[in-house]
Amino acid sequence: MLLRNLQLQPLSIEEIKQSLRNLDDVSIPDQDELEIELGDYYNTALTLDASNNDYTIKYKGKALESNRGLFKINGSKILEQIRVLICKFLSREATLEDFIDIILEAIATIIPGGVFMEWLVKKLIKFLYNKGYDLLCPVTVIS
Repeated sequence: MLLRNLQLQPLSIEEIKQSLRNLDDVSIPDQDELEIELGDYYNTALTLDASNNDYTIKYKGKALESNRGLFKINGSKILEQIRVLICKFLSREATLEDFIDIILEAIATIIPGGVFMEWLVKKLIKFLYNKGYDLLCPVTVIS
């Protein structure tokens, strides 16, 4: 797994995990706020990756740079992808460390260039870990 900073330099996964274990200074974000921030995060990472790899991003419709509605849509898709991974690979007994591991794997896979923004990933972890496995992964009873 490769994660990089905003200057696209590789980061130490162990150092990242260490910093993510302390969530005391992070308040639980509102889901709408988190989705908008995730969409903006994705757009920022995409722009960085495009400039680093010499490709052009073309948007249909309104410009994405300032459209909170589009950020929310993209952010909700990212949040759903991460929720699916949590439900597939974790269990009720999952620890904070387990959540950190799966969320970092998701960021490295979903976010262009594996760009890592600590402040936002901390919010994401706090939100998902606070919800807990049972709320994220409801069981459907078939009778």
